[in-house]
Amino acid sequence: MVSEIQKVSADLEVQKKDIPVPAQIQDNKPKSVDSVFSDIKKLDKSIEGGENNIFARAEDQKAYLEASAADDPQKKKDFIKNLLIDDLIGGKKIDGNVDGKIDGQDIFNVKDKNALQNILSSMMETLGMKKPEDIANSLLPELSKQAQSRKSLSLPEMRSLTSSFANNNFRNSKFPGISGSQASSVANLQTPKFSGDTEQLIQDTVALFKDRIGNLVQKGVIKDEQEFVNLVKAMMKQESGGNQNAVSNKGATGLMQLMPETARGLGVNPNDPADNLKGGVAYILQQLETFGNIPEALAAYNAGPGNVKNGKWQGFKETTGYVRNITAMADKLNNQRA
Repeated sequence: MVSEIQKVSADLEVQKKDIPVPAQIQDNKPKSVDSVFSDIKKLDKSIEGGENNIFARAEDQKAYLEASAADDPQKKKDFIKNLLIDDLIGGKKIDGNVDGKIDGQDIFNVKDKNALQNILSSMMETLGMKKPEDIANSLLPELSKQAQSRKSLSLPEMRSLTSSFANNNFRNSKFPGISGSQASSVANLQTPKFSGDTEQLIQDTVALFKDRIGNLVQKGVIKDEQEFVNLVKAMMKQESGGNQNAVSNKGATGLMQLMPETARGLGVNPNDPADNLKGGVAYILQQLETFGNIPEALAAYNAGPGNVKNGKWQGFKETTGYVRNITAMADKLNNQRA
């Protein structure tokens, strides 16, 4: 395990480029940690709901009050550092931005965006982060130490995350189901030519992943290659109805309705029908390999791997309906060939 963590730390030494950060941080003397806490306290008094209500999560509010009462400046710094780590990485999925959110939920009960940006910038500055790459230098090494106990981030995900810094594409790591090496292997596969025949495109695309499909057959996850083909057909019908120009209100695109971040993580062009299908096939394959069964793999494709790992997907009407519809369509196709 130690060697794995050392590998992660070594990965951090790669050249890092632009990373999304809050408002521009001035090259002046960093604020003291006490000054930052003073700013948070002032902001706390100015917001609705009364004092001691600045943090949305109860655990953050408690940790903040404990750090505020401590005489040790290091405890205050640790609070700031841990909060920024949660912001940067997220709790259940990797975020990749210092934006005042954890898993899409606000950290602060602050509506004034400028005030929020100022607080985040001051927090970063207090830890000596004046340049974007300082986020990686200051926070990610700490994550490598936490990797064994941090449930939301496995060591392979850490490697994928640090690899994204090197490629100036942090958001690739938003999807823990896609490791850096897997994303690269997908991008390197020659995308089949699309003549307008989606049935043929599915066959040609599935052929790219013959070995991985064979492994799933051996493990009993699927019966044979044709069952996987039928699953993809059913998914495409559910996702886009076979419309290569389909765009959802959430921004999902194309035949397999890939979100932009998922497409980037896979290294495919979501606006190209053949590349879109290749990405969708690769992503559902990854979920089948991860969860070992079709229903949970479909749920992960729709709601994200994290919501399958924690079981929350079963409470999502959209996702349960998605799984039910695709399973029914795929079963019908399978019965037709029996």
